[in-house]
Amino acid sequence: MHNKTFIIDRLVAITGGRNYQNAYYDQARGMNYKDRDVMVVGPVAGEMQDSFNRYWDYRRAIALADLADVKRHRKQDNRSQWYTRESFQLNGLFQQLLTDVDRSEMISRLFIEPLKAVADVKFIADDPKKRGRFFFSSENRSKITLKLAELASNAEQSVYIQTPYLVLTSRAIDLFQDLRKKHPEIDLRISTNSLAATDSWYVYALSYKQKQTYLNSLDFKIFEFKPLPTDMLSFMPSYEQLRSRPLTPAERHEISRTMMELTTTEDDSTYTPETWEPAPEDGQPYFCLHAKSLVVDREFSFVGSYNLDPRSENINTECGLVIRDRSFAATLQGYIVDDMQAQNSWVIARKKRPLGLHVTNAIFAELSHLLPLVDLWPFRYSASFELIPGKTAIDAEHEDFYENYRDVGSFPQVTNQKLEKQIGARGTKAFLSIVKPLL
Repeated sequence: MHNKTFIIDRLVAITGGRNYQNAYYDQARGMNYKDRDVMVVGPVAGEMQDSFNRYWDYRRAIALADLADVKRHRKQDNRSQWYTRESFQLNGLFQQLLTDVDRSEMISRLFIEPLKAVADVKFIADDPKKRGRFFFSSENRSKITLKLAELASNAEQSVYIQTPYLVLTSRAIDLFQDLRKKHPEIDLRISTNSLAATDSWYVYALSYKQKQTYLNSLDFKIFEFKPLPTDMLSFMPSYEQLRSRPLTPAERHEISRTMMELTTTEDDSTYTPETWEPAPEDGQPYFCLHAKSLVVDREFSFVGSYNLDPRSENINTECGLVIRDRSFAATLQGYIVDDMQAQNSWVIARKKRPLGLHVTNAIFAELSHLLPLVDLWPFRYSASFELIPGKTAIDAEHEDFYENYRDVGSFPQVTNQKLEKQIGARGTKAFLSIVKPLL
């Protein structure tokens, strides 16, 4: 189950990508998730409650008290340690939030004034008994997968997607190939995580393996989010306070276990030591993109829990809101575009090579890409590119792209703590295809 809903009295509800953990609320030293929610007021909240009830009443739902680890704690009579707020050792993390919650003017500014009346909104959710193709039940395809596929396949001008993980199934590749054939000029843009920002290097490895398909066959414009975007203070106003606060015991333990130091990561990078940007230091807050959103033709929007990967399509139950409204779509697309800006994301593009060699490299890279267990071709087809200061941001297919951007390698800002990510992304990207549906 991957659903995320918060419903009050069948009247007000929230859904999106956010889980319950300090890192989802800008409260963690180290990785914080940059997420997105949407709040609705009205009858659709009742539909969300009905979906919640179907999961609550499902025959495989288990009472908390029946879980093995909970039973063990109950037998040890440790229940009393969770009876008070102080028991949770909040270490003052949410003190400002507890103060703000009683400020009516702030509640109005954050939750009431931004509300928009929209033309149409629908809640979509998988059934609790979802069984995807991985479980040999193709006749029971995911409701949410079918709806999102319908939205994307009917696009005419543009599709903007934000997803933490970009791994396409064969069906998804076919969908986008058909869409590209039907509308050759359609604008397909993807905002996703870089290796330095992601919380799942093995999923990134599969995305890395597919990049030539994304750029060559589908003509995606891909933007990979930086762990330390320039607009950090805009995204996280409390960044400086968070950076300077003492570590909690749990954070201190985690950081001591995985020391984070800057390291060279790319032999083929055009960076020099003088031009490296600092990677996250010990306990320094940084971002991992976790928002899941879709905007089609600046009219149809989706915000929910669905990732663009095989797990959401085949295994996880998912949910979200489909909204038809041009004003809302423009606002949502604006948020996605902000994350795609040069100061916040690297552009993924073909590596610059002499005329003729580019084609040869593409052929051999594709042949190596098809090998079942190893990837023997040593020259990467694509890389991350960063805007040169003083230059104008342009798309990767523009004739002046390589004059305005510099190649920063495949894995910029990867630290020693995440060196395993780089090794995994390079060494296991082909092998992981075998277990692709699980990831």
